[in-house]
Amino acid sequence: MSLPVGAFTAAAPGIQRRLRKISKYPREPRVFSQAKIWFAFGWPGLIVMAITVIALATADEASRPDDATLGIICCSGLMVFCSWFLWMGYKRRFGVDNQKVWSSFAPVFYREIYFSEITRVTFAGVSFGVFACNKRPLALGINRFDYTLACLRILEEMRVRCFTVGKIEPHDPRWPESWQEMRNRLAVEAYRNHQNYYDSHPAELQELNALAVGRFVTPNPVPQPPTQKGY
Repeated sequence: MSLPVGAFTAAAPGIQRRLRKISKYPREPRVFSQAKIWFAFGWPGLIVMAITVIALATADEASRPDDATLGIICCSGLMVFCSWFLWMGYKRRFGVDNQKVWSSFAPVFYREIYFSEITRVTFAGVSFGVFACNKRPLALGINRFDYTLACLRILEEMRVRCFTVGKIEPHDPRWPESWQEMRNRLAVEAYRNHQNYYDSHPAELQELNALAVGRFVTPNPVPQPPTQKGY
């Protein structure tokens, strides 16, 4: 009997979305981590490999397997691999605030793109891509994390600026249609993440609908949350 690999693969994005932690407020700054996943693989693997190495290294000559040395080398390599998982858990972070989106893996790299710097936006089904001049692009994994604030801020930039959508530049005759399609995707993602909130806050739902078509509703921005919480 063969396993339904295709079914598992198709279901993965939906499972990821259900496991996300959604903020109470759409415009709340966020800090994201997948530490629990990395630790779930890293710590058990590291412990098992360490015990195996110790057992092989301390076994007496009579009971030591002939390939003990090879086993010690292989297990030590796997320990390094598990340590990498732990490092990812402790140091890999993603985030969004009212000014920018960012990604870090201390001390290897830190990348950020300010919304005011965006020159191109793409959509790949499971993520939005944001680009800026002379900076590496960042992918906003919408199935892994709640990037509602980023969607709203990009929509606000689209209300006052023009930039490339996918591979279609503003001078392309196809651009207006692609521009509106991107607006729709961003607005739908924000509403989908916080449907209960928007349904109970008509003024902010009206603002979201206005953003989806590039209109202004209120002269003042929606108030920001008082504090930043990490998730």
